[in-house]
Amino acid sequence: MSVGREQERKLAAIKATLARQGKWHSLILTVATLLAVAILGILLLEILDMRQVEPG
Repeated sequence: MSVGREQERKLAAIKATLARQGKWHSLILTVATLLAVAILGILLLEILDMRQVEPG
């Protein structure tokens, strides 16, 4: 009986750890995506700005 309970406790601890890692992974992915979108937006604005400055 105690062996089964020990395994259940370990399994619960592993599940809790995975859930925490999943939240962090999701947060990091969201931040990285927002950063990439911001950089692309700035680059696009710079390119459009350069095209307007050109004569013609």
